[in-house]
Amino acid sequence: MQVELAPLDGRELGAHIRQLRPPLKEITFVGMMLGSFATGFLGDRYGRRFTYQFNLLVFGLASLAAAFAPNMMFLIACRFVMGFGLGAENVVGYSTMTEFVPAKTRGKWLGLMAVCVVTGLPIALLIASLIVPEFGWRAMFVLGGIGALIVWYLRKSLPESPRWLEAVGRTEEAEALMQSIEREAAQGRPLPAPSATSTATASGELATLFTAPLLSRMIVGSVCLITINTLLYGFVTWLPVFFIKQGLSLATSFGYSLLMALGAPIGSAIGAQAQTMQAGSITAAPGAKSSATAPTAPPALSSSRLDEILARGALRICTTGDYKPYSFLKPDGQFEGIDIDAAQNLAQSMNVKAEFIKTSWSNLMTDFVAKCDIAVGGVSTSLERQKRAFFTQPYMVDGKTPIVRCADVDKYQTVAQIDQPGVRTIVNPGGTNEKFAKQFFTHSQLIEYPDNVTIFKQILDGQADVMVTDASETLLQQKLNPGLCSVHPDKPFQFGEKAYLLPRGDVALQQYVDQWLHLSRSTGEFQTMLDKWLK
Repeated sequence: MQVELAPLDGRELGAHIRQLRPPLKEITFVGMMLGSFATGFLGDRYGRRFTYQFNLLVFGLASLAAAFAPNMMFLIACRFVMGFGLGAENVVGYSTMTEFVPAKTRGKWLGLMAVCVVTGLPIALLIASLIVPEFGWRAMFVLGGIGALIVWYLRKSLPESPRWLEAVGRTEEAEALMQSIEREAAQGRPLPAPSATSTATASGELATLFTAPLLSRMIVGSVCLITINTLLYGFVTWLPVFFIKQGLSLATSFGYSLLMALGAPIGSAIGAQAQTMQAGSITAAPGAKSSATAPTAPPALSSSRLDEILARGALRICTTGDYKPYSFLKPDGQFEGIDIDAAQNLAQSMNVKAEFIKTSWSNLMTDFVAKCDIAVGGVSTSLERQKRAFFTQPYMVDGKTPIVRCADVDKYQTVAQIDQPGVRTIVNPGGTNEKFAKQFFTHSQLIEYPDNVTIFKQILDGQADVMVTDASETLLQQKLNPGLCSVHPDKPFQFGEKAYLLPRGDVALQQYVDQWLHLSRSTGEFQTMLDKWLK
């Protein structure tokens, strides 16, 4: 059966609009509401980039389908689907921008994005006033659909959000993307130091919106958006309908609406410019008094994780619990070791309790960024870790050295002696030991063993020949495992240091922990903690 598409002109379309019941008129906005709500969950599940593209594809295809609507009910159904895609597009667009733009300039760029969004309204009305009288209302849906599909194609190279990649455990992709962004931003020049930021613990629970500090922000944001959208969609967008009811043609109603909509980009531009006033980012105008003659108020202090820790009453500490003598999880569920004692001492200096969070070497950086204020437990400094975190001043100089069966000490003195096809080198995955082994032992047989507590027993039992780890650990393990010997711990293969991980960019917290470490070392208190486990 063929469906004939009636060539409705503006008067016929207006007649249909007047005859529709109110619920059918609102179906587009119902779709926008559902799209806005659903896209947050879709974005968290499938990624920002996929959801961003999917929403636009839905809108574009529905718009083309609306152009060939055989009746008004079909057109309304298409408008519902278009509303779903449009509502989701708005949410994902702003949230994606938020995850890429630095907080200092985020307000300005989101304001400029709003300028682009609301500029589309008068442009669409202008085009409609020119196109509809000549080609009919269907042409507007064709233009919208084709335009959406063109943008969809151009946006295919949009990168995924590094924040989302990190949140779902795809840390290597996130790191590679961040390095690419930094190279593009640097343009051969050094990048400025990261700004001090306060990182909240991520949560996927909807109930989090109804707890402090998000509840007050959600209420204010909801009131503002409800007011704005009521005025925008409830008045400006519906003006053509009101004009049609007064007997005006569809094209004439578009023309009057265009004049009223021209104020939207101006208001958004004013808002975007106003954002630059935060933190004194607007420079002085020509002829203005200099800072030497015009007194200014001191800048507000940046928020620090230190303030959060003091307010929370707890220091959250990530540690692996498998690295004696620094951190070890006992069968009773309690941690012990050099860094455990140190972390408890640090928490005591803040008058807060110490909360230990178990992690692993392979998940250390991800868990630290998402869950903790500090990471301890024999953490070696490295440039890879430095990209994602701050280090305290080092509290111990260390380096990689072998530990073997005592009878084999002379056989494994050098890297060359270990890097032989017949040598079985055992390594715990996820840390600097694995990185060292894969870099220098390309010919020996590498055995990955996940349990860092019982890994040394594998050498004693003849399942492996050698392990290269920190010299301090080899000294302890030769005491705990008679038959194992550390090989030249005083002359390790390479230079290494132990330090604590802190949030990247938080200078205030870093300075506090460094000062605590300096004072505890100066008084001998830190040395006492070392001697407890190493002597």
